[in-house]
Amino acid sequence: MFVLWALRFAWVIFACGGTSAASRNNCYRKDCNGTWYDIQEATCCENKLYPGASLSCCGNEPYNPETATCCKVQHEHDIIASVDQGLNEKVSKCCDLKAYNPVNEMCCQSTITAKPGPMAECCGKEVFDKDKQLCCGPTDNRIILVRNSSHHRCCGHNQYDTKTQCCCTNKENILEIQPKDSDCCMEDSPAVLPCGNITFNKHTQLCCQLNVVHKSPQKYKCCDKRAYDVEKELCCGPSNNKIILMRNSGYHQCCGHNHYDTDTQCCFLNKEGVLEIQPKDPSGCVREKTVERQSKCTEPKTHLCGSLCYNPKERRCCERNQESHWFCASGNTVSIFVCFDMWLPYLLVTISWDLPITL
Repeated sequence: MFVLWALRFAWVIFACGGTSAASRNNCYRKDCNGTWYDIQEATCCENKLYPGASLSCCGNEPYNPETATCCKVQHEHDIIASVDQGLNEKVSKCCDLKAYNPVNEMCCQSTITAKPGPMAECCGKEVFDKDKQLCCGPTDNRIILVRNSSHHRCCGHNQYDTKTQCCCTNKENILEIQPKDSDCCMEDSPAVLPCGNITFNKHTQLCCQLNVVHKSPQKYKCCDKRAYDVEKELCCGPSNNKIILMRNSGYHQCCGHNHYDTDTQCCFLNKEGVLEIQPKDPSGCVREKTVERQSKCTEPKTHLCGSLCYNPKERRCCERNQESHWFCASGNTVSIFVCFDMWLPYLLVTISWDLPITL
């Protein structure tokens, strides 16, 4: 079998590396729903062939990245894709399904606006120059003020001089500006903290990724930009992509974007590198314990490969799609980009030998 594969690789390398036009063209052929085509002359989007050079796919629609941009938005479990003409994809960015030029434009809450300067930031759907202006007020009702000085900060919808004043809460629990030597400042100033360009009261509010959330810190914690009840809810998922789930019991913990009962179930990485929930077997959660235990390597000169430890002198850690890992044998490695005219259009093959290789 090895000899047969070696002969096939030799034939493919000779065919794709040949000097004739026919040999080179073999490497650009691909199948589209039973029809063979040259990828330099057409593209195949969801089993439909579209003629034209330098085309790519945006969902089921062909486009030229040199003159258009493909923008994608995830809606629940579906991904919506749309082509926006007029901007080279290499220099553009997407604002939902609309492309824009980040050099002179900004995307603020799904709205594209002109960029007034290099220090511009979003204030709701508008933009402001943070050196000359302030964006003040709660997250859902912000206004832009002309900054009186570099040491002025927001206090609700107003601004105050941090050198001579403070922003404190009065008896009605409303923010107000007072002189620093006032009773309000002396009592409340330790509780008022900055949250980006605005302030919040640490006794009654939370600062979640520069957003002030009106929740009690004694009962709530931040889950990305929102707050969740630590007694009744769970904040699950990777950073900046977390979701809030109702906690079924005190024994439930997160497993990716789901949760599981630690008394009867396990959370572990399957062969595809995806977190999976399974019932406990009689011997306990063997697979889960392996994943959880290997959070760091204790043996000298060893490193983590996914959830396992390895010695770089004996093995290498290989990674697929930046999620799943596996060990590779020691030795030299050659990666060959191969196209099969008769079997598969393209195949990326990695071969490891323990002996030096000469091609």
